[in-house]
Amino acid sequence: MNILFLALDVNIKNKTGDAVHVQELALSLAKLGNEVSLVAPYTDDNSEELISLLNHKNIHLFFNKPGRYFRNLSTILFCRKIAKSHDSKIIYERRFSPKTGFALNKILKIPFIVEINGLKDKEMELQNMPEKSNIIPRKMKKWIWRNFFKSVGRIVTVSYGLKKALSEEYGLHSEKIIVIFNGANIELFKPMDRNKCLEELGLNTKFRYIGFIGSLAPWQGVDQLIKIAPMILEKIPEARFLIVGDGILRRELEGLADKLDIRDRIIFTGFVPYEIVPKYINTFEVCVAPFSGIERNVKYSFSAIKLYEYMACGKPIVTTNVCGIKDEIKKLGLGKVVRADDLEGLTSSIVELLEDQQLKTMLGEKGRNWVSKEHSWKNVAERVVKVCEDVLSDISLV
Repeated sequence: MNILFLALDVNIKNKTGDAVHVQELALSLAKLGNEVSLVAPYTDDNSEELISLLNHKNIHLFFNKPGRYFRNLSTILFCRKIAKSHDSKIIYERRFSPKTGFALNKILKIPFIVEINGLKDKEMELQNMPEKSNIIPRKMKKWIWRNFFKSVGRIVTVSYGLKKALSEEYGLHSEKIIVIFNGANIELFKPMDRNKCLEELGLNTKFRYIGFIGSLAPWQGVDQLIKIAPMILEKIPEARFLIVGDGILRRELEGLADKLDIRDRIIFTGFVPYEIVPKYINTFEVCVAPFSGIERNVKYSFSAIKLYEYMACGKPIVTTNVCGIKDEIKKLGLGKVVRADDLEGLTSSIVELLEDQQLKTMLGEKGRNWVSKEHSWKNVAERVVKVCEDVLSDISLV
């Protein structure tokens, strides 16, 4: 199948969750034998990840550099040329506002699918980021988005909460929205020798590390982990906290650690290359995803890649009841789930795991087995291909 994969808002040279998702999905689709024409924003980066994409025989990587004026039109013309030259049969656009896919669908009569991983306006509000353009009123934008969504063959989302929100907000039939959870690279994220990882990363082997990986954004709830650190240290003095990643809250979180007088017990690594992240996870005794109970999490839920990567490394997890896979974690006994913003529950769950080696091992093994069987990026790509095939078989969508 020839797929035109549009990731026009994702800077794939970054190592954020959206960039990882695009790279891993594109590679997995290609490995399944599909021809993937991936279009991303222009970058002058020459990292190994981009080179690996460029060198894969089934991937054609293009960088869009729209003109100063008529940017949308130049992007549409650029993508139209690629679609025609590579005989694309379906368009897969990862964007909340899929205007390029919509336009190409009308011009070339190629069916298209849109993938939505979150509600951008809500995330921008939380990070106090102004909208790029306020020219179009909010109500008109909503009307435009509704028409985009009604024209797509299918909408792929990463959680049932997001599916419900999209269905209610834009009057969409739930059958049109397909949930495909995120995944993990199980070849890269795997159990490793902990002492060797500690040595390679220059970490003290006498400490017991509790860890978080990801962006330091408001919805991640990293402040909760820092707030409970003194309570954990009281019971387990040799505990240390590794916060792997960067983001807009870093200074605030470092300030909170200073205020609680535990700055020397918490390591903020800042940005870490994607290939090194598995080594950090393998130094953790307990992996934490303390998502907060803010509206974005409670109402829309999500499928955090970090949870799959934690489990792929064979590590026990502690998370909160707003994550998109909380039911699976509870039902299959894959980790500990506590109420969002429940500091006592978060503390007791982490301490319980630190004190019970047998439980840690059991949860780690179950998590690794589950992700390997159900949530590798190959599994995700296979589900995406199935959606593409369903859309292509429906002549009314062409």
